[in-house]
Amino acid sequence: MGCTYNEIEVAPTSVAEREKTLASIDNAFKELKQMNEGKIEGIPAEELLNEL
Repeated sequence: MGCTYNEIEVAPTSVAEREKTLASIDNAFKELKQMNEGKIEGIPAEELLNEL
């Protein structure tokens, strides 16, 4: 059972919060590109989970 957008209350965000979020997403895509190019090495998911 789903809900419509009108049924969800969305907290307003400031311009600074949106800019910070977009910068974080941009950085994540840059890191993914560098991983694909072999410039940096990622951490295997299993290793990451073992650290928790």
